[in-house]
Amino acid sequence: MGGQPRVRRTGANSAQDNPDAQDKGLLPSFTGTIRGIDSKGLTLEAPGENLLEFRCSKKTKFADGAKTLKISDFKPGDNVAIDARRELDGSLDAVKVRVDHPQPPPE
Repeated sequence: MGGQPRVRRTGANSAQDNPDAQDKGLLPSFTGTIRGIDSKGLTLEAPGENLLEFRCSKKTKFADGAKTLKISDFKPGDNVAIDARRELDGSLDAVKVRVDHPQPPPE
């Protein structure tokens, strides 16, 4: 049995290689407050005061529940959850940006 060995990718990189993996929850998700935003990306303040930069593209989806939004619907101070893909250069590309509604405390 000659030839090239078969390689099966698993883990975080498998989501980058398979566009359908986005819908299966394989992308990391980040939550926090928008601190800066423009047409090319946004800055998120994550818990612990960590600032994360995300690039947005024509492929980035924006939503509030089932409602489709545009990047212009978001503003600094909004709480969001972002599904993102880490690129080889270490940058974060936003795949989906969602309004993050706070959960009411349990009774």
